[in-house]
Amino acid sequence: MFDQSPDGQNGASHEEPEVEEEEQEAKFAVLRSVSGDEVEVEQSIIQQVAGHDIEIEQSMVGLTSGENVALEQSASVLTVGRNVTVEGGATVFLLAPTVRGTVRTLFDVRSALALAVGYVAARQVVRLLGRLFEQDEEER
Repeated sequence: MFDQSPDGQNGASHEEPEVEEEEQEAKFAVLRSVSGDEVEVEQSIIQQVAGHDIEIEQSMVGLTSGENVALEQSASVLTVGRNVTVEGGATVFLLAPTVRGTVRTLFDVRSALALAVGYVAARQVVRLLGRLFEQDEEER
């Protein structure tokens, strides 16, 4: 368990970069990585969180990956899970078959797929136009 009081005494800080055990709890911490079967994060900044059951409250996470993920008033850049519950949170990329709650996301599975298809189509159109202009210049 990593607890740190608001005045910086006891527990984890940026000096404890990686943590891996069965059950993890991080409060008022800045960590590179936390993983375990059950992970609880509160008011922390963590680069990567991985586990089976993950609960994140009032925190910021880069990558969140787990079977059951719960975000409450938190932000995650990439959230991947089988069952994701979000209350008052946001994520840039959300990859999950089951999502509950109120989540703000930029890209879910469908929008990411649509973006990829649009990118490939636009790239093909640009190539085709480039070839047409090359042929036109060669004929002159």
